[in-house]
Amino acid sequence: MRTLVAVPMKDLRSAKSRLVPQLDSMQRKRVALCLFSRGQEFLSREFPELERLVVTPCPLVTRLALEYRVAVLQETNLSDQPNPIATQRGQAGLNHAALLALTRARTTGCDWLLMLPGDLPHLFAQEFQQLLSLREPRRATVVASRDGGTNALLLPVSAMPREWTFDYGDASAERHATLLEQECLSVTRLNLPALAHDVDTVEDYAQLASWWQGAGEGALSGFDSNGDVGARVSVVHPVVQSGPQLLPRVRGRHA
Repeated sequence: MRTLVAVPMKDLRSAKSRLVPQLDSMQRKRVALCLFSRGQEFLSREFPELERLVVTPCPLVTRLALEYRVAVLQETNLSDQPNPIATQRGQAGLNHAALLALTRARTTGCDWLLMLPGDLPHLFAQEFQQLLSLREPRRATVVASRDGGTNALLLPVSAMPREWTFDYGDASAERHATLLEQECLSVTRLNLPALAHDVDTVEDYAQLASWWQGAGEGALSGFDSNGDVGARVSVVHPVVQSGPQLLPRVRGRHA
């Protein structure tokens, strides 16, 4: 049962644009690269049997992915973007990259496609095992982010219609689930507390301090978007300013 894990990564020049109020361009690039690196290290260590693909137009991301021995698919232009509604939502690049990944999974004979973002700060083998255990014929699994986006999408490749298009953006998890059900697939809406976190906003970024200074999974229960965000951001700044090498070492079976 071949499973392809695909991670779309945009050009680092536009990475983490919503962190502009707190981070300059170089810091945002480092945040994106740190999170991407941690994700690839986690998959290499815990799930080496899974095939991996990075879809990106970025030369730096390409070079880093190849260092992890991950296949890279270079993005082309978006002139063939099949989903004008998603384009209006500002997610044309992500939808296009996901469609390229699905096409690659089809043409290479993979049974499953697992779409993941490149900015997941909390990765646990137990959650991934729970997600992968749902690989059943004609079953798709959707893991929502805390704000309703799609943080994981596990798709049975052979059951996906040829005309399928992705619909990432605000509240996309339920849209994806509904679209899949309309294709007569069984859909599991899976709640995975760690995997539900990503780093899109200043508040998300501020919570990295709690994670990196905490004791692993137990730190998740204390995460919230309230309090002095500026103070928490200031704790994280020295990490990103010093580069990826100062990321904390992995404790146990999580990253």
